[in-house]
Amino acid sequence: MEAGLTDAQKDAWFKKKMSWNKQKTQVKSLIPDAVQGAEPTWQKALDANPELSEVNADLTHDAPVLEGLTIGAGIHAGGVVISNEPIINRCPIRIKKEKKKVDGKNVEVKKMVTEWDKDELEDPRVSLLKYDALSIKNLDIVFECFRLIKENHGEDLDLHEDMPDGEKAVYDNMMAGLLSGGFQIETSDGMADVIQKIDPTCIEHLAVVLALYRPGPLSAGMPDQYQRNRISGKAPDDMHPLVAQVLSSTHYTIIYQETLMQIFEKIGGFNSDDALMAMRHCAKKKEDKMAKLKPQFVSGSISNGLTSGQATSLWDDIIGFAA
Repeated sequence: MEAGLTDAQKDAWFKKKMSWNKQKTQVKSLIPDAVQGAEPTWQKALDANPELSEVNADLTHDAPVLEGLTIGAGIHAGGVVISNEPIINRCPIRIKKEKKKVDGKNVEVKKMVTEWDKDELEDPRVSLLKYDALSIKNLDIVFECFRLIKENHGEDLDLHEDMPDGEKAVYDNMMAGLLSGGFQIETSDGMADVIQKIDPTCIEHLAVVLALYRPGPLSAGMPDQYQRNRISGKAPDDMHPLVAQVLSSTHYTIIYQETLMQIFEKIGGFNSDDALMAMRHCAKKKEDKMAKLKPQFVSGSISNGLTSGQATSLWDDIIGFAA
């Protein structure tokens, strides 16, 4: 776990045996809010509010030095790592001990935990698979409804056989803004706006809604672009045929991370490992690493028949999607 800006400030204060509590309100008021959970760097905070450097000389000196250093080991509550051989052969591990209640008794439980973080585990040189196992309360609600229906009406329903996708009344309710209880779609009025634009009629359309409901695609107008192309059934006139071929399954719009991989590989000329790494840089908004990829992508795209302008425009679309 790396030290974020706030952690670095605290450590800088503690190092000098100064009271963080006395200064934190003033300091925090000068720091921009986190964006999608990512705190601004010290330099970005200074750029936004230069007076931050005048609060305390020790803070100005120490915080940027401490920022980004490892401060402790954290464990993702639902993170699971998959290996095709004993994982000790692929990465260092440690055993974490914790107490849990089992049948009313405190029992020591041992967990095997990787000592590398998610970025290191997914590095092509390691190539372990990490995924997050989500506990979805909405499914508990659905199955409790099934239980009550069977108990009160004697009807035994099956989630897959008796509840086919595409029921018009369900999607009509969504279009009317009745989203309460819907997994990941009941978040805000903004989600209702995107649903209105996409006009979903099946689960695949909802996947599009969730993929495009992010700051980057929204600011780039991708929901509108998707729906225009979906209605017209054809690619925009100025889209290169190779780009149209790659994006044909998503109505000529960049929607999924897998789509980015195909663009990097089939258009940018990246090999599969480099395409995967480029996709991860985009997904994690690593602007410095993405900037280094632009010349290679533009050059490869030109080699595959795009003009310099088309290649640059496609790169801009990628950056807009990743933002």
